[in-house]
Amino acid sequence: RMLENAGYMVLEACDGPKAVSLADEVEGTMGLLLTDLVMPGMSGLDLAKRLRDKWPELKMLFVSGYTWDMVEAHGAPGIRQSLLPKPFTDDALLRRVREILDVRR
Repeated sequence: RMLENAGYMVLEACDGPKAVSLADEVEGTMGLLLTDLVMPGMSGLDLAKRLRDKWPELKMLFVSGYTWDMVEAHGAPGIRQSLLPKPFTDDALLRRVREILDVRR
C-alpha cells in the first residue's frame, strides 16, 4: 500500500510460484522486483532468476531479516548492494526503491 501511495504500480504475490504465475500474465516490462530472500515455495533468488529470463533488465531489491553472514552462507553472496535488511522504515524502503530504479545498467 505504501508503494502504491508513493505512485508505484504494485503486483503482489504471497509466494514465489504465485509471483511467477502473475508475472507470466504481465505484458510489457517490469522495472523492479522487491522480494524477501526466504519465502515459501521458492527463494527470492530463484524467483529473481526466473523473472530475469523474461526481463533481463529487471532490477532487484531483496529484503531479509538474516544477517549478512547468513545471507552469504545461504548462497546469496554479492547481493549486498541490492539487500535492505529488516526491519526498515517506510522512508528507507522508498529511498532504496528510488535509488535502485535510478541506477542505469
